[in-house]
Amino acid sequence: MKESRYGFEEVLEMVVSGLTVQIDRSKCAGFKDCLGIAPGILDLGDDGIVRVIETEGVDREAFLEACSVCPVDVFVVLDEKGRQLIPR
Repeated sequence: MKESRYGFEEVLEMVVSGLTVQIDRSKCAGFKDCLGIAPGILDLGDDGIVRVIETEGVDREAFLEACSVCPVDVFVVLDEKGRQLIPR
């Protein structure tokens, strides 16, 4: 894992229910706007930075809504064809 000046990998990429998700951890300010919309999918780690805790069987619409409310655009979400859904 490549560490950055923040002491952690800045951008994580994973697949969540068929959606490619990039999380720019260096942007996360821990506002928690996303957590109320997608409990059980997103959480804050011990470092106060958002993380995905579930990738399978996720309610896609709830996940997309949670990603879209982030005030600092931590999330980039792409559909199966590579089209950017979040941020819009």
